Amino acid sequence: MLHKLAKRFFAYSGKLYTWGSDPHYSRSTNLPKTSKDIPSEFQGFSAGEISKVAFGINHGAIITNDGLVYTFGKGNYGALGHDSEDAQDKPTLIESLKNIEIKVKDVAVGQHHTVLLTTEGDIWTMGYGGQLAGGIWRKMFSQGGGALGHGDLNDKFVPTPIEALKEHDDITQIAAGSYHSLALGSNGILTIWGKGEHGVLGLGTNRNHLSPVINRFFDEIKNEEKVKIKKIAACHYYTAVLLDDGRVFTWGRNDEGQLAIGSSLGLDMYECQRHPTEVESTLEGKKVIDVETGENIIVFKTEDQEVYVAGRKLWWEPMKLNTPPDAKITSIFAGDNFAGYINDERDVYFVGKIFSSKYVEEIKDLRIWKVKNEVFKGKLIEKIGGSYQTAHYCFLKDEDTKPNDKPAQQ
Repeated sequence: MLHKLAKRFFAYSGKLYTWGSDPHYSRSTNLPKTSKDIPSEFQGFSAGEISKVAFGINHGAIITNDGLVYTFGKGNYGALGHDSEDAQDKPTLIESLKNIEIKVKDVAVGQHHTVLLTTEGDIWTMGYGGQLAGGIWRKMFSQGGGALGHGDLNDKFVPTPIEALKEHDDITQIAAGSYHSLALGSNGILTIWGKGEHGVLGLGTNRNHLSPVINRFFDEIKNEEKVKIKKIAACHYYTAVLLDDGRVFTWGRNDEGQLAIGSSLGLDMYECQRHPTEVESTLEGKKVIDVETGENIIVFKTEDQEVYVAGRKLWWEPMKLNTPPDAKITSIFAGDNFAGYINDERDVYFVGKIFSSKYVEEIKDLRIWKVKNEVFKGKLIEKIGGSYQTAHYCFLKDEDTKPNDKPAQQ
């Protein structure tokens, strides 16, 4: 069993560093808050111990390489899984999962809910079920609905398995927006559920689905074109899907151009797209091999080492970022209002605002910004994450640290 688990978890070589609003505290808690201009070491975990990090607007989660889950931040509706609504000012182990020997390999967080993927391919969720508080007036002007997938509006204060998904093949990937969730099965089938506002479920309407439903659009592509989904991603009120042939489809809210499909007039108060729509224009004819979603921006990496961004009400279609000559792009990242890439020299290039001006420099010939090396304390950077404005993270390691044979989960 231990050998089996070892194959499923791949830790980052470096240590976790964070910046922005202190991830030990959510901006919505009544606990003291601090702010960090540049990455500071996150205490409590050693180098090589973490395999996955997820930071949301109100709470966060960490998975260790032995499958344990720690959550922190705002606990409203039970989003932290500790059988209460208490906030946690530091990462706290979910004891209920440990006690029944459930091992977790992936996590995604929404505004008030958490999605866990176990090593057995099952999904457990906790947090906000979708029942609106505030009486009839709020219900007249707001749409209820949650992203737990249990078929009702009840909050879950401890991790609870989604029974409806057990009839599907093992789940291999999960993703979550503010009030919706997605799961990709090993058979290539995409299921989606939650609050349907802005067409975020990609089913053609704004209707809520409290239980998982199959997105038939991709089911038809799989059956007719023999093309499967390679990666799913979601943030806030939109979703992106990357196919293994390099095409990307997006849907949901498009008020910032984050869908990368151009500007069009929506049918509600926000511009939106209710059906999966292919990202074309500047990406037409190119094979995309990775995609990352931030709150207001999306970034793509192609097989020929090109990087494109869209969003922030600046780029309604993908715009190519300049790269150093012969650069090899090791990873891409997207935050609330910034996006960029890390190259094989461990340099970080970006557009938007990731740090204050004193920590970055303009590379004029490339018309792009670069983070000064001092920000990362002379260490090698493995990954940048954190899609919302609350907090961001990175993994840093010493130069002589031996890298893993395989990358950690993204």
